[in-house]
Amino acid sequence: MSTVERFFESPQPIAISETTPLVFLEGPVQGSPDWQTPFGHRLLEAFPHIAVASPRATPEHEANLTSKNAEIKSAALDAQIAYELHARRIAFRQGAIALWYAAQDPSIPYPEGRVYGKTSEKEDSEVWGWLAAHPDFPFVVGYEPGFRGREAGDKDYSNRNHHLLGIEEYDSLYDVFNATSEAVEYATRVGSRPVPSSTSQLIQRALDQLGSK
Repeated sequence: MSTVERFFESPQPIAISETTPLVFLEGPVQGSPDWQTPFGHRLLEAFPHIAVASPRATPEHEANLTSKNAEIKSAALDAQIAYELHARRIAFRQGAIALWYAAQDPSIPYPEGRVYGKTSEKEDSEVWGWLAAHPDFPFVVGYEPGFRGREAGDKDYSNRNHHLLGIEEYDSLYDVFNATSEAVEYATRVGSRPVPSSTSQLIQRALDQLGSK
């Protein structure tokens, strides 16, 4: 399969086998340059046996996410959340997660009053819970110099958690790529992990609700 066939954007179905490792690329999307696409394809070129999922939307989905029609926008937001939940579950089962806190690009329009990177910080903390049960889960985190998210105290809280959990923080996308490559090699050796049936059921419920709309 080509790199295009193994690279998924929201809300495309992640059509891969249960033995295919998936790397989910987390990090700010709104207000951030698209680092996921070149990063993902470079990773796929290096590892022909894996797949990559990006939280960035397809052009059609992006139009729905920014639609002035409240019903269309609400359905698109549901689809976005369901896609990311599904991608994260697959990565937990067999794969890795790479989170890059890209600095905000002031030239890209951004919702007024919205804290930059707040969703990424929530997703970051979700993985901490997974690491409590699976401390060997390959999770790569990097902060671009100049990243400004929440207040300094909140970022300090994340940094302290990373330190206590043994998560190394990188300050360049180059280093994040190298660390993610090592994570892929590790995930390939380890194979699949058990995902609690309750987690799978909850995510399946979200996908079923999405499909019924």
